[in-house]
Amino acid sequence: QTPQDIVREGEQMHHCVGGYVDKVVQNQTYIVFVRNKENLTIPYITAQVHLNGELGQYFLAYDRYISSVEDQEFKHAFQEHLRANWVIE
Repeated sequence: QTPQDIVREGEQMHHCVGGYVDKVVQNQTYIVFVRNKENLTIPYITAQVHLNGELGQYFLAYDRYISSVEDQEFKHAFQEHLRANWVIE
């Protein structure tokens, strides 16, 4: 909701998403916080969504790539959802 939320996400996840605040504020990209439905308050995955609705960077804490089948399936489903529903203004 705020630039501070993006900075906080980066601090909690130990990655550089805070460096994307200016791009988000300037409407050059979007940042999405993905949470595990078991615990919605704990950061899980941070995703970049390009202006065309395509997923960009998609990382666990410490810039680790997803590896579990469940996470890969969710990422695929999320991308398909974006493709089906993204509206370019």
